[in-house]
Parts: sequence; structure tokens; C-alpha cells
Amino acid sequence: MSLPLNAEIISEALEASQTVAVGVLGFTILVWDHTITFADEVEMIWGRPKNLLTFLFLLVRWWAENDVSCLTSM
Repeated sequence: MSLPLNAEIISEALEASQTVAVGVLGFTILVWDHTITFADEVEMIWGRPKNLLTFLFLLVRWWAENDVSCLTSM
């Protein structure tokens, strides 16, 4: 048995809004984590000589925020 058209539209809209809410929540947690650990990052990463691991750490840490923000804006 198929749902009426209006019920399907409402169901899809609810699912879309839940998806956006989860994306915003994930981005909020990511920004919160960056905020509370930024001082440690400056001390432990930025103050040391740069090498491959430093580059990879910074790439993963800051690219993830960019990637998540792009996904949540879609």
C-alpha cells in the first residue's frame, strides 16, 4: 500500500531536515573540538620544526573542517 503523495512529501522533507540537523551538529562538534584544543595545537605542532607528520596533521585537522562545512552547505 502506497502512502498518499502529501504524506510522502512530508516524510521526505522531514528526512532532509534531519540530515541537515545531523550535519550541523557534526560541524558544531568539530568547531568545538578545534576551539578547546587550539592552544595545545599551537604549543605542540606550530612550535616545532616542520616535517611530513606536521604537514599531515595540519592537513587532516583543517581540511576536515573545510570538507564538513562544504557538505553542510549543500
